[in-house]
Amino acid sequence: MQAPKSRRQHARYSVELPIQVVNSNTNNIIGTLVNISRGGLLIVGDQALTENKLYQLELKLTKPVLDKLSIKIAVDCLWHESADQSGQLVWSGCQIIDCIDEEVNYLVEAMAQSSQLSV
Repeated sequence: MQAPKSRRQHARYSVELPIQVVNSNTNNIIGTLVNISRGGLLIVGDQALTENKLYQLELKLTKPVLDKLSIKIAVDCLWHESADQSGQLVWSGCQIIDCIDEEVNYLVEAMAQSSQLSV
């Protein structure tokens, strides 16, 4: 029997530095970026994003990427689930649907060089 294929199309990399994720429409902090790929990202925060809802997000960087301290992206929240026993933290998995490819690709490459591949 063969193992099931992963649904991921792109390698996903853990984020070593804290990167805040902000809702661009409300300026509310959603959470922290956990990992990223060219096609998606994982956020952990104290509130779940709504599944099948589009969000305009801003990734607040601690080090510049292409001379910028933030990257704006549009995502579709695909799922969410509790991240801890208490239910106070929530994972939210999102698909990137719009971005400046050069910025996201550069960020992904930086994460690939500074961390190990996570599956």
